[in-house]
Amino acid sequence: MKFAFASALAAVALAGAAAVAQTTAPTPPTPPVAAAPAVPVPPSSCPAYPPLPAAIAADTIRNQKDLNAGTTSVNAFLESYNRVHQCRVAEITAITNQFEARRLEAKTAQDATLAYRNAWQATTEAVMARNAKGKGK
Repeated sequence: MKFAFASALAAVALAGAAAVAQTTAPTPPTPPVAAAPAVPVPPSSCPAYPPLPAAIAADTIRNQKDLNAGTTSVNAFLESYNRVHQCRVAEITAITNQFEARRLEAKTAQDATLAYRNAWQATTEAVMARNAKGKGK
């Protein structure tokens, strides 16, 4: 009996909590964080990639002549693609090298600046310690 009564009380308490939760004003949504503006990508100095040619359907190839013509067409596209791609890879390599040089330049300057600041901090601490000894006499 006590168990049934306790269960009934718990059910009433939970129902009341749910009712209170439903009547509480909702928390206003957090405003979205503004996205960083997109960095413009400078144009490539290389030509554009060639568009993909239409796929050659197997049912259009009736003989060896058709197969050879298809192979010639695919090879021509691949050569055109490879010329552009080699240019793009060289461009990417140059940009990557420039990035790495700038990163190293920034890190070297930062390390030198931190060493300069630390040396100044050591100087001020030495002066303060010297002055503290002089006041004790």
